[in-house]
Amino acid sequence: MKLHLIAVTNIKYNWKDRYTQGNPNAFVKIDQEVGNYISFKVFEGQSASGGVASAGIVDKNGKEIIFPKYINTIDLESLVEGKAVEVIRFNENKELIYGILSPEFKEIVPCKFNHLYYFSTTKEKEFLKVQLGEKYGLYDAKTFKLLLEPIYSFIRVYARGLAIKRLGEIHKDGKIGFVDHDGNLLIEPKYDKIEDFYGNDLHGKLIIVIKDNLRGIVNTEGIEIVPPIYSQIEESGSDLIPVKKEDSGWGLINTSGKLITPLKFSRDELIVGRPKDRRFRVWQEYEDTFDKEPVKQPSFLNKLKNKLKSI
Repeated sequence: MKLHLIAVTNIKYNWKDRYTQGNPNAFVKIDQEVGNYISFKVFEGQSASGGVASAGIVDKNGKEIIFPKYINTIDLESLVEGKAVEVIRFNENKELIYGILSPEFKEIVPCKFNHLYYFSTTKEKEFLKVQLGEKYGLYDAKTFKLLLEPIYSFIRVYARGLAIKRLGEIHKDGKIGFVDHDGNLLIEPKYDKIEDFYGNDLHGKLIIVIKDNLRGIVNTEGIEIVPPIYSQIEESGSDLIPVKKEDSGWGLINTSGKLITPLKFSRDELIVGRPKDRRFRVWQEYEDTFDKEPVKQPSFLNKLKNKLKSI
C-alpha cells in the first residue's frame, strides 16, 4: 500500500500504516513532537489542503494514546506541561461538540457538549458552564469537578445587584432553586418565583420564595427558614416579621422562622412603624418571648419597651 506522508521527519514510524490501512486516500500529517509523544492528523481525501482532519496522539514507540477522533490540532505541548486542553469533534449529526482533555489524556469533561462557557466570580473561583441541547450544567474550571449535572434550563452562580448576596439561581422545569457562590447545590428548584425582601435591617439578608401562591423565606445561607405556608409576609423594619395565613389573623415570626405570637391580630397592630396603642399592647404582651429569642432588637424597640415598663 502506498503511504502519503505530509510532514518532514527524520524518524520513520511504524504506526502510520495503522491509520491509512485499506484507505489509499488517507494522508497522515505530524503536528508536534513533544517529549515522548507525537500529535498527528489523518486527512481523508486527495490532499490535506482544505480538508477536515481527525487528530490523535501516539507515543514514540508507536503506541496509540488517543485514537484520531478530534478535529483540528490537539495542544500537545500544553498537555505535556500538565495543563488541560479543550478538544472538539463531530457528533453523529455532524455538529461540533466540545470537551476537556486532561494531561493524562482522559476526557475530564466529556466531549459531548454543544458549548463551553468560562466565567469567574472572583480571582480565585472560575467556572465552566456546559450546554447540552437546551440544558446547562456546571464544572469547577480549575479542578474540573462536576458541580451540577446538565439538567437545568438556567444557571446564574453570581446574581449581581440582587439581595441574594451569597446565592445564585438555578432553574428547572419552570421552578427556581439556589446554589452558593462555589456552585454547590443548596436547594433543588421548587419555587415558582423569588422576590427581594425589603426592610431596614433585613434587606439583603432574606429572600421571599413563592410556591403555589404561598410565601416562605430563605436566608442568604440557602436555608429555608420558613416554608411557603403564608398567604402574606409583610416587609419589616425590624427582626420581627408580620405574617398571615389565609382565613386567620396576623402574627409575628423571628428571623429564625419561629412563630412567636398567635395568628390572631390585625395588620395594623403588628406593622412596624405605626405607633398604635393596640399594637403596643401586643408587643408588651410578648416581650418576654422576644427576649428569649436570639434576635437582635432594634434600638427603637428597646426604647419602646423601656417606656412601657415606666408607665
